[in-house]
Amino acid sequence: MSKKGKVFRWINYVLMIAFSLACIGLCIYNKVIGDPDNRFFACIAMAVVFILPILLELIFRCRFSNFVLMCFIIFCFLSGFLGSVLNFYDKTEFGLNIWYDIFIHTLMGYAFALIGWAIVSRLEKNKKLNVWTILLFCFCFALAIELIWELMEWFADLFMGQNAQGVPIEGQNAPIVTDTDIDLLCNFSGAIIFAIQYMIGKFSKLKLGIGYLEKELCTEKVVRKVDKKKLKNIENNQNRPQNLAEISQTAQLEDEQKDNKKIID
Repeated sequence: MSKKGKVFRWINYVLMIAFSLACIGLCIYNKVIGDPDNRFFACIAMAVVFILPILLELIFRCRFSNFVLMCFIIFCFLSGFLGSVLNFYDKTEFGLNIWYDIFIHTLMGYAFALIGWAIVSRLEKNKKLNVWTILLFCFCFALAIELIWELMEWFADLFMGQNAQGVPIEGQNAPIVTDTDIDLLCNFSGAIIFAIQYMIGKFSKLKLGIGYLEKELCTEKVVRKVDKKKLKNIENNQNRPQNLAEISQTAQLEDEQKDNKKIID
């Protein structure tokens, strides 16, 4: 990794740790002064999420690219830190909660379509897949993640006293489904935006950043080239024991033939 890349990487690490500590600090602060919005679990969850890439790198001994880490930090900052920890989803001034929720879920649809593209590029026979197959996978992957997200919001509302899916209707103990429907529609729109960008980048001269994204997200497996001379020496070494055995057996047969001739004479 270049010196510039190392600096960029350490900046990502510092930001992730800083935001994680900020979430822990806000969690303690809300617990001391009181937490009318019930943000305790959101703060704890985001504190863990921010350092998740670091933990994954240590556990699985892998390395995410600087571009992926940067995108992860930006998305978590917008959706988790501003949205959940600082409670932008409930800010009713100028309709901020509605527009902010729309923006985040549209961004989520686009982001997870990109992740689906990165996953399908790792398949062994990905080069044989046509554009439409890749787009279908990315589209379905984004919608599947949105489904999991909505289920998590439902569980948070049900068991942790949150209102991620809206304020419950009086007498029903459950919110209307409008919020969930809008989230699904926004996620769908984000995936569509990615699909349009991908098709334009693949079928026209206007790349729209698809070449750069493909380079950052869809890195192919590196195949090491083996020197032909070294490969030949390895094959010779593997065959050597068999050749020696054959030579020994041939020499033994020749000796037996000489002995038989002496006996006959």
